[in-house]
Amino acid sequence: MKIDQNQQAKLARVFNKYNKQQDKRDKDAGVKQKKDRVSLSKEALQLQKVEQELTEEVDSPERQEKIDRIKAEVQAGTYNVDGEAIAEKMLDGIMNN
Repeated sequence: MKIDQNQQAKLARVFNKYNKQQDKRDKDAGVKQKKDRVSLSKEALQLQKVEQELTEEVDSPERQEKIDRIKAEVQAGTYNVDGEAIAEKMLDGIMNN
């Protein structure tokens, strides 16, 4: 599941409210308070970094320029696809996997 910044803020408010209510209940009951902790594995941190890099790559101005150029060529009817190049890349993909 992907949680964006708005959802993170909402969750933080809910958890803070819950924690305050729970702290009050525990204090009234004389319970020693415990704190929750969250830790991420090295793999999870690496995945976050890769996801961020991919997002930055997808949102790059160079990529958008290429998309706009191809769209214009398609609309003008001048976009040409080299079938041999596509077939070659497909075969390379199969051979390298």
